Amino acid sequence: KFRGLHFVPAIQLRGGTSETSSMKLSVDASTAMASLLAGSIGGAIGVGASYPFDTLSTKAQVSTGREENHLGFGRNFIKIWKSEGIGGFFDGVLITMIGQAIIKAIQFATNEFT
Repeated sequence: KFRGLHFVPAIQLRGGTSETSSMKLSVDASTAMASLLAGSIGGAIGVGASYPFDTLSTKAQVSTGREENHLGFGRNFIKIWKSEGIGGFFDGVLITMIGQAIIKAIQFATNEFT
């Protein structure tokens, strides 16, 4: 017989009780801040490392519709490097870094305390 869905808190699945779950929520602020900081730094570094590849990919996709202007990955790299320098690979990276820093900080903190 089907009796419906039963939800069990994750702490009980780990062998804890409802008393230990309330104790788990009273974590000190330094641990929370460390998780938030680690997540935000990791998110920003991840964006910074991968953004040049995203720029090249986007420029290759945009130029695909025009066959005479279509450039491959290597040619796009050289074109950006010569015309804009290293900064051309990072146009618009700041807002993406800020967004990912916030997202990853929340993910790290949530993962730490659940």
